Amino acid sequence: MTATIGIDLGTTNSAVAVMKNGKPEIIPNSSGNRTTPSVVAFYNHEIVIGEIAKALMVSGIKDSASCLVGSVKRKMGSGEKIQLDREEYTPQHISALILKQLKQDAERYLGEPVEEAVISVPAYFNDIERQATIDAGAIAGLRVEKIINEPTAAAVAYGLEYSGREQKILVYDLGGGTFDVTVLHLYEGIVEVKASTGDKYLGGDDFDEALIRYALAKYRQLTGKAILDEPGPNLLESLGRAWYYLLKLKCEEVKKQLSFRENARLVLVLHRDDGQGDYGLDLEITRAEFEELIRDRVEKTRHYMDEAFAIAKWSSVDLDQVLLVGGSTRIPLVEAFVAETLGKKPKREINPDEAVALGAAVDAGLKRGDLDENQALIVMDVTPFTWGTSCTDKYHGTLQDGMFARIIQAQTKIPCSGRELFYTVTDGQTQLDGSIYIGESEFASENTLVQEFLVKNIPPAPAGQEAVELEYRIDANGNLIATATVVSTGATTEVTVKAALNRMSAAELTQSQQRLNRDWERSECSKKAKSLINLIQTQRCKVESVVVQRHLAELLQQVETALLNNNMERLQELDGKITDYLFNLTME
Repeated sequence: MTATIGIDLGTTNSAVAVMKNGKPEIIPNSSGNRTTPSVVAFYNHEIVIGEIAKALMVSGIKDSASCLVGSVKRKMGSGEKIQLDREEYTPQHISALILKQLKQDAERYLGEPVEEAVISVPAYFNDIERQATIDAGAIAGLRVEKIINEPTAAAVAYGLEYSGREQKILVYDLGGGTFDVTVLHLYEGIVEVKASTGDKYLGGDDFDEALIRYALAKYRQLTGKAILDEPGPNLLESLGRAWYYLLKLKCEEVKKQLSFRENARLVLVLHRDDGQGDYGLDLEITRAEFEELIRDRVEKTRHYMDEAFAIAKWSSVDLDQVLLVGGSTRIPLVEAFVAETLGKKPKREINPDEAVALGAAVDAGLKRGDLDENQALIVMDVTPFTWGTSCTDKYHGTLQDGMFARIIQAQTKIPCSGRELFYTVTDGQTQLDGSIYIGESEFASENTLVQEFLVKNIPPAPAGQEAVELEYRIDANGNLIATATVVSTGATTEVTVKAALNRMSAAELTQSQQRLNRDWERSECSKKAKSLINLIQTQRCKVESVVVQRHLAELLQQVETALLNNNMERLQELDGKITDYLFNLTME
């Protein structure tokens, strides 16, 4: 049986874990680190992921920046294309590269193939974004057994240790790109989510950008020089990738330093191509200045905590524990704000950078039956948004098309179901639009269209005489099945929602899998060949024998030919051959 891993696919950093001997364990990456930066670069014909890709940000070199992308999680499900090295990629493809690296790290660590995974997403990700994450897993060669909400995963990791105690818990999850707050009840081995809400565009990236804007303004104030006349709403476009990523990395370092120091220095050079002189920044930024920059964003999270309490019919005094999850909760202002707002000191027993991956691994273990009966947990989650359809209904006293009819309300425990009757509105009407939406607006057009859905073969009759019953059923994994029944005939139409909007088709998915595998193999061949070429060239500099030099030249030619043919099998063969030859040389 192959291993099933738990993955926290984060905006800024990702992590992978697995169940071993009844406990979740973080899997270190190839560099020995417990988290991997969610940064991808295509550089010198190689795919570079994680720490090395992030290091390219420091260079400020435009060639490297044009091949580099981070924070792709914020684009999942958007349909937006990402330009890298003069080619276009979907967010799913870029996320798949990160997942492929995590999969490879896990296989190296475990010594066995990894084919299945539980992957976490923000609780407030909609169905389209969740399906995009499943697609990314498929492209990476993973069968996604389940999508689990990040705060729920963190609570599961906590619950594995403390399932014997009844507790009411709030999980405050502030990561690199998203914010979630979840309140849940832990009792008798059950993790029952009472409410989950949040903002998928609030996180550490916003804090970094606030620092960038402040640094640009402070530099202008101190020097009288403007790096940007008017920074637009999209800083990446305003600054260009090279400067943006360099500034972002440096500001991220300042942000981290200010978590344990009262001041930090932002020192960097922005190189110009126009010969007008580079911009040299050397700015001191205090913790007080930083906190003032982000205070309104941190304060914004209060609304979501209040909303979650209202849904759960709890208050802060009911809480037994507060869990902090996500790297941004390390900021002292954030921890102090949570403690003051809730009147309770948060717990840090689980590393906030690792809690979600650990919980995803526990959930994977639960699905596989790897936990004994004393450890088993039952997870009862909720759907974070309202599901419904578009209909004609009364609005301010008159009938109006495009109203949103709610069939399953947000925060309903899953699995669940809901049904509503809809009547024809015109004489002789033979079909009805049952398109599926998610959202909270009373107008369907202001909500998110998940899938188009047309009910046909309604018998022609006077308006209002024929009825169609729409039933929505959501399973334990959050998947929705919609069934339409024409009441007079009993004829049914069933649709399993697959997030049609911006979802990759089967052909696109296959094409992306093939493209990733081809590019990955080419990249791995390039890395292997370069290491062999460097090894051979180093030895050529050390020996004087004409015979040895000739043989090394022949081996070099064979490596270059294998690289040209993208032949990893041949490169592996040459690796052994070169290693043996060089070893024998040292023994002579």
